[in-house]
Amino acid sequence: MRNFRMRGMVFLLVIVLFTNMSVYAFGQELSPNSSQGALSVSSGEGKAGEKVALTVSIKGNTGITSLDFSIDYDKEALKLISAENGTVLGGYLGGQNYETTPYYCGWLNALQREDVKKDGVLLRLNFEIKDNAAPGQYRVRFTDTKITGYNANLEAVVFSGKDGTIKVVGEGEKPGTGDQPKDPTKDQPGQTAKPDNNPGNSDDNQEKLIQAVKAMEIQITKQSLNSKKGRFQIQYKKSNGKVRVDGYQIWRSAKKSSGYKKAVTTVQTKWTDKTVKKLKKGRHRYYKVRGYRDFAGKRYYTHWSKKVHIKVN
Repeated sequence: MRNFRMRGMVFLLVIVLFTNMSVYAFGQELSPNSSQGALSVSSGEGKAGEKVALTVSIKGNTGITSLDFSIDYDKEALKLISAENGTVLGGYLGGQNYETTPYYCGWLNALQREDVKKDGVLLRLNFEIKDNAAPGQYRVRFTDTKITGYNANLEAVVFSGKDGTIKVVGEGEKPGTGDQPKDPTKDQPGQTAKPDNNPGNSDDNQEKLIQAVKAMEIQITKQSLNSKKGRFQIQYKKSNGKVRVDGYQIWRSAKKSSGYKKAVTTVQTKWTDKTVKKLKKGRHRYYKVRGYRDFAGKRYYTHWSKKVHIKVN
């Protein structure tokens, strides 16, 4: 009977500690702690095919026993190969299926009576840059802007979250300072950052921005085929200079009107297809480009560009 009661208490604490709302447990309402710390993902860089390790750190920790959040990243360019617990919290519950995105990270110390108040590294994330990753900045981000943990008194402790990036260095490009990358949420890909037109924070302004993204045209400004090297490069831009996009998708097909598959997601305004060398002479390939922007966890797309076409001679 004693073991049964203990399992019941642990189960109840799991529910309480991982519910981001005010609930009643043991006749006492959970209340938020006014103090706020910060969680941050570090940044790094590397070339296609290389491995890059990032850390998730905590600062300004007022005292917690449990914490959870999810990390999202671009699966087209990056592959999470492992996650290692840091030195701050024990009881790590992160999943072993690293292919699942967002990747869940959680620490549960349901019966711990004393708060952990130290700062430091919570987690180490080991990534591999995929071979087909285009040069540019790829964001590794928290899925929530506010992250909730719990202390020994079952009070909710709220943390802000700062995203990190992995910079993919292109051929011939000199590595920079990976710990001080540009902020991809502020910079227009490949250009100097431009503010949104009256961005604001209201739902009305956000809806206007969403509609502006949906109405935007993507224009392919340049294309070139190097038959000797078997490479095809395109350059493109958005039609509305006042509203930014977070990145671009390039799709390709052997047919003009069907069979398109996504080749890459990138923040750059030019991209080189290095697989043309695999095509036999006389084969055709078609390309089209669209931009995207993320709002509140949803992705919105621009119109497709006009299709461009090559024939391998």
